[in-house]
Amino acid sequence: MKIKVGYGYDIHRLEKGDSSLLLAGVKVSSPYQVIAHSDGDVLYHSLANALLSIVGAGDIGTYFPDNSEKTKNMDSREIVLFAKEECEKRGYEIISICVDIILEAVRLSPYREKIQNSLSSLFSLEKEDVNVAFNTKEGLGAVGQNEAIEVTSLVTVKKD
Repeated sequence: MKIKVGYGYDIHRLEKGDSSLLLAGVKVSSPYQVIAHSDGDVLYHSLANALLSIVGAGDIGTYFPDNSEKTKNMDSREIVLFAKEECEKRGYEIISICVDIILEAVRLSPYREKIQNSLSSLFSLEKEDVNVAFNTKEGLGAVGQNEAIEVTSLVTVKKD
C-alpha cells in the first residue's frame, strides 16, 4: 500500500462589503467579501491544490486560469471535483482531510460543523476523518489587518 500526503494553500483579498464568504460551499456571514475571479471559495481552492500536488499535476491555475472568461465566476466546487477526479483516476483513495482557515475578522466556530459536514459529504468520509481548524494572525500582516483570508490543506490518500 502506498500512502501520500498533499499540501495546498490559497489566499484571497478581502474588501469591506456586507456579504458572505464561501468556505466549502458554506455561506458565512461577513462584513467582508472575497475578491476573486471565480466564486472565491478559498477552502475549495486550497484543497484542489493539495489534491493536485498528490499526483504531481501542478496547481489550479494550470487548469483554471484567473484571466480566462471561461473561469469567470466559476463554481469552485467544480475545481475541487476536478482535482479529486485526477487523484481517483490514478487509483488514489482520499482517507483524511485537514484544513486550517486563517481569518481575523469573522468568528468561524459557529460554522465548523457545517463546513466539516460539507467536506465529509463531498469526499465520502466519516466526520472524524475531516478536521476543520481556525486561526488568526493576531493582527499581523494582510490577514491580521482584514485584507485577506488564507487556507492551508493537508490531504492523505492511499493506493493499494
